[in-house]
Amino acid sequence: MANLVLKTNTTGNDVSLELVRGSSYVDWRIINTSGNLHMQANWSTKKVDYYDVLKLDYNSGNAWLKGNTSVDSLTIRKNDLGAHIAFSRGDFNYITTPANGVVAFVMNG
Repeated sequence: MANLVLKTNTTGNDVSLELVRGSSYVDWRIINTSGNLHMQANWSTKKVDYYDVLKLDYNSGNAWLKGNTSVDSLTIRKNDLGAHIAFSRGDFNYITTPANGVVAFVMNG
């Protein structure tokens, strides 16, 4: 049986909500710490230290997500002159489609 645990840090304002499932299963926690909201897990192929699955910096609004992301639609609404899509790899960066797919750029679409 899973346990739902609410923990507070007595030395600061940190608080976490944890779903503890036992030694043979992944545990999840949502933690509020240092200006960030973290969704964390502690399992890869065995129990490990908690790691971020999702991190939201609620001061800047930036979000970080571990792994792949799938969405039905993505709209970029940024209006300033900075990069809207920025690749960070030093070597190859790809935009891919299935073999029968198309990448189209529609002006004023």
